Amino acid sequence: MGEQKRCPKCKAEKPHSDFYSIKNGRLTGWCKKCMVKYIGEYNRKRRQTRKRDKVCRSCGNPTIPNSSHFCEFHYVASKLRYAVGTKCNDYTQIMLDRLKQQDYKCPYTGEQIILGINAHLDHIKPKSRFPELATDLNNIEWVSAVINHAKADMTKEEFLSQYRITYIGNPN
Repeated sequence: MGEQKRCPKCKAEKPHSDFYSIKNGRLTGWCKKCMVKYIGEYNRKRRQTRKRDKVCRSCGNPTIPNSSHFCEFHYVASKLRYAVGTKCNDYTQIMLDRLKQQDYKCPYTGEQIILGINAHLDHIKPKSRFPELATDLNNIEWVSAVINHAKADMTKEEFLSQYRITYIGNPN
């Protein structure tokens, strides 16, 4: 059996492989199991405190009024991660700027878009049919939740054409 080390947290003798390796080949004081448990408890308490204090769980800035977890920036980042699969801060800022350029309005209905209430990111050309455009920010716009669900996997042109036929009675 290899070298052993005692974890001061759980007081158990464990092989070196049960400890994380840090700088210069040194090992952490606590074993992996104790470290994971401690970090999990720390993060849980931190999330609870931040939720109670209404601050962003990522950065500690005040949360947007309709989100118990995120500030405006990190709320957009979470939506962007879901829509595009990226965590890039530059992309987040681009999408925040786009929302401001849209004057916080849905391009289809003119409805006010409110982060945490009805704000959705929509692929203009759906990623199910145009996977090559799935991560292209020029293919994404802010829309209201109702429009995003109604549009489903239609392109913008198809949706607008369907809207004209259904609600206006004019296919042109």
